Amino acid sequence: SHIAAYHYKKKNPDVVWYAEFSDPLYMGTDGELRKTSKMYVGEKAYLNDFWKNVENMVYELADHIIFTNANQREYMLEKNPDIGLYNDIYERSIVSEQPMTDSRYCNLVKTTLYFEPTNINIAYFGTFYAERKESDFLRILQNEKACLHIFSNKTSIDLAPEFMQYSSRIRLYPIVPFFEMLNICTKMDYLLL
Repeated sequence: SHIAAYHYKKKNPDVVWYAEFSDPLYMGTDGELRKTSKMYVGEKAYLNDFWKNVENMVYELADHIIFTNANQREYMLEKNPDIGLYNDIYERSIVSEQPMTDSRYCNLVKTTLYFEPTNINIAYFGTFYAERKESDFLRILQNEKACLHIFSNKTSIDLAPEFMQYSSRIRLYPIVPFFEMLNICTKMDYLLL
């Protein structure tokens, strides 16, 4: 969407462009530079820094640049080597945290799932990305009262040998509808984000 907005802004400079970064583009979610590739024009090879170029399009022309928190803004601006080309980024930037859902929505749909109150119930909702491995949960499970409830696109996990001793405290569920998820959150002691 940033690319389309950039080209629209170039043709319509009077339009006010609010660009939001929910995540860094130039750096991947694993904290590493996104891979670059070679792009050929005729016989000449160029390095294609696609993600950095998209970020720079925003820095160049967006009237307002929205970051979801101050740490994200510092991280993104620190990592991009071209940032010195854009002197007024801080003046154009806005830190706007993700909105909080009103608590009244947490009871619209009551879950039928039961969670043992004597456990320390911990929920994880989401997808398992390359950098989010099952081993990330191992430290939590070392607490013998911890019960990990995973709501994910994965309905089975091939447990590594070190997880087998904790398998009785790992619960796997399919992804649940949004309002049920909110209700489940009220029953958890912790959420793993």
